[in-house]
Amino acid sequence: MEGSIQLLLGELPKYLHCISHEFTAILIEACVVRLHEQGHQGDNIDLKVVGKFSKDVEIKKPYPVTDTLLRTWTEHNYTTDHAACAIALSLVYELTELTVISRSWTTTGFDYWLGPKGTPCEINLPFDNAVRLEISGIRQGNDYQINKRVKEKLVQTGQSDGLKLPAFVIVTEFSTPKAKFVEKQI
Repeated sequence: MEGSIQLLLGELPKYLHCISHEFTAILIEACVVRLHEQGHQGDNIDLKVVGKFSKDVEIKKPYPVTDTLLRTWTEHNYTTDHAACAIALSLVYELTELTVISRSWTTTGFDYWLGPKGTPCEINLPFDNAVRLEISGIRQGNDYQINKRVKEKLVQTGQSDGLKLPAFVIVTEFSTPKAKFVEKQI
């Protein structure tokens, strides 16, 4: 995909300066395994992004899958969830002027707090210009399933609509692969 946006998975720890490198390494491992298990064997994988953005993106895997990785990532839902985070957080960084500031807590209905690139990590939550991010992954599905999951996640973010902050929902389907990126304005 000449001229397309590249998601350099190996660079994810640099982009997410407020999240530990060890955690981002886990997300990267899951993503490499999930893509491999869905038949995407090469180092470069084409990803179609639809919704708020319509882009062709190239995912660059930082290393090949090993038997050790395959034995580590045997639980499909857990792997898919973590892999979807790697893709979504990379997309946010590459397609917007935002980055992750913090993981959220369970009862908020979303996964991550986003802020403008350069926002100090020590900022108190919530803060001006914050955006909520909810992420989901589908191991193998179709457009109907992707759209259904997006709708479910938009409803789920309603738990924190009282914050009066916009929310992004990104659902990644790994067999195609395809990511739907939507924005909810309050």
